[in-house]
Amino acid sequence: MAPRRERPRSAGGEKHGWLGVDAYREIHQSALERHPFVVEDRTEFERIEDTAGVSYRLEGDIHCEGAVIIEVSKLYDVRTNARGDEQIRGALYRYTARVPGRGNILRYDNLHQDEPDNFHRHLYHPETWQQSSVTSLGRDQLPTLIEVIEEVMHLAAERGLLDSA
Repeated sequence: MAPRRERPRSAGGEKHGWLGVDAYREIHQSALERHPFVVEDRTEFERIEDTAGVSYRLEGDIHCEGAVIIEVSKLYDVRTNARGDEQIRGALYRYTARVPGRGNILRYDNLHQDEPDNFHRHLYHPETWQQSSVTSLGRDQLPTLIEVIEEVMHLAAERGLLDSA
């Protein structure tokens, strides 16, 4: 078994810290291209400029093995470093793993404007597809998108959604 690569960290060493826009795009694209569970990345990363300022958004679906779809909706805060380069950090998150026609498997979110660092993990029952638990998490406990994909892959395997070829 090959050794696991160190996960990329922001300049401050946090997994959810500030990161340059180009570095973020490269990490996102290369991680999804290499992941064996990911079939197709249909997410769009866009810069948004309006009267409120500048932000970035990652939105769309990641199609995975076993007919699993991970819906991604992520809004980023933006700052400019001393060199004038934009850096981003996730502000609002929602990752929902589901099987169309059946139900949700897992969801992570923090869609509470008044508590941006209050994240939740929603787990759904493998037989009823109804929510079975909600766990509160801090920012440092929130998994990265690639960690969410890993968790969903394991849950899909446990639920018999993946071919055992």
